Amino acid sequence: MIEKLLTYQEIDKELKSLENTLNSSEEKKQYAIAYKFLSTVGDVVAKLDAKAEDLLNKFNAVIEKQKELSERLAYINSEIEGSETEEDASYMLKKADEILNSIKSLEDTLKKITVSMEEVKAEYAKVGTNTKRAQVQYKEYGEKYNNLKKELEPKVKEVKAKLDALKKGIDPVLMAKYDEKRKDKNFPILTPLAGKKCASCGMELSMKAIADLENGNVIECENCRLLVYKKYR
Repeated sequence: MIEKLLTYQEIDKELKSLENTLNSSEEKKQYAIAYKFLSTVGDVVAKLDAKAEDLLNKFNAVIEKQKELSERLAYINSEIEGSETEEDASYMLKKADEILNSIKSLEDTLKKITVSMEEVKAEYAKVGTNTKRAQVQYKEYGEKYNNLKKELEPKVKEVKAKLDALKKGIDPVLMAKYDEKRKDKNFPILTPLAGKKCASCGMELSMKAIADLENGNVIECENCRLLVYKKYR
């Protein structure tokens, strides 16, 4: 039984190679990069929208505060002109200076907000440029990736047909274990017993595991999780 599964794995190696050719290709890499960008750009724009809205609200709030202070300053100036005593005039002048300082501070705040708004504007432009570039890349490499996939498809079908034919002679339980491991990145899936150790990772197996292997069973290495078998010559 194990010999059939080893033959299956040897042919499966061809399929794995074809999959690697496709998945590690520059076509797939560039297609995936563009896809990832286009899939997340909406979130980026949403964050920029929120940032732009917050800055606009702050900008408007400062403008309103400036307007309020300017009106207060105009009122105080009129009061200064109508002051009956020097003491009153001096008090009003002091208040006018405080308001002027507040207005100046708000002007500085407005400059900072304006700079931030320009930065957001530049980010919008950058995202727009990158989005257009990603759309072109997505289309171009998507076509190249699909062409490569079509090119490999006949060979993939041929190998899969061989594997399907071999499956019929393999124990379903053992085949199911193999198929489950096949989903992982590790390959090969079957590894021989080397003395009392797993040939793949070198871990020494338990007495029970050795006994199971002596009885012709296939066991799972507790360390590397590959399927261990014993060779019979």
